[in-house]
Amino acid sequence: MSKRDELLALQKGLAESVLSTSDEQLLEEVKEEGLDPTVVAEETRALLMNTVKRFKQRALVAAKEEHRQKADQLATQRYHLPESADEKRQLLDAVVAQHQQAGRMLTMQYRNFTEMTDDDVESWLQQFGVLGLLGAEAEPEPDK
Repeated sequence: MSKRDELLALQKGLAESVLSTSDEQLLEEVKEEGLDPTVVAEETRALLMNTVKRFKQRALVAAKEEHRQKADQLATQRYHLPESADEKRQLLDAVVAQHQQAGRMLTMQYRNFTEMTDDDVESWLQQFGVLGLLGAEAEPEPDK
């Protein structure tokens, strides 16, 4: 029998023991331990409510963790870009020309693309790479 099976059997046995015990016997045992039955009842109720809540939220917790991992991956992923600033600007122009939504995102922040710094161009190209807008020629850099 595995450890998990042993724990489940113990849990089942404890539950059956509690269920087969009368309310009066339970109250007596709690008082013999020097505990307040009202406090024990509230703590038990809170424990059960938290257990039910955690059980119901397990899919949400898993989805949040998956989202966090993907966000971390996207934040650290870098793409091979042209070496020169002029080539990077040409690539950015090509992406904007090919993808109208990308152009709208940029023109909201930069009315005139010439006002963009080289770092801004690099940043936008990396973001477009994550979105898959750079095309097949721009592959992600291998993890370091």
